[in-house]
Amino acid sequence: MPISPPEPPPPAPDEPAGAHRPPGAPRIGPSAASGVSDPGTDEVAPLPAGALCPECNYDVRGLASVRCPECGTDLADVRAGKSQIPW
Repeated sequence: MPISPPEPPPPAPDEPAGAHRPPGAPRIGPSAASGVSDPGTDEVAPLPAGALCPECNYDVRGLASVRCPECGTDLADVRAGKSQIPW
């Protein structure tokens, strides 16, 4: 008797019928747009403020230096949590 492939799992309640998500792909629901992460899903919260260089958008989390390695921007104000808004 030939073995047939397993049927795909039914869509989650917040996914429209007929939606297809590859196995292991993260679920992105309404909470992703609001920046709220549900610990019961695979959603990823947005980057915290100051995680990107304000000039080149390089990810500066975890750097030991106060200069962006990509463009050389001084990150002291970013690390101190000071506003980058000029007014």
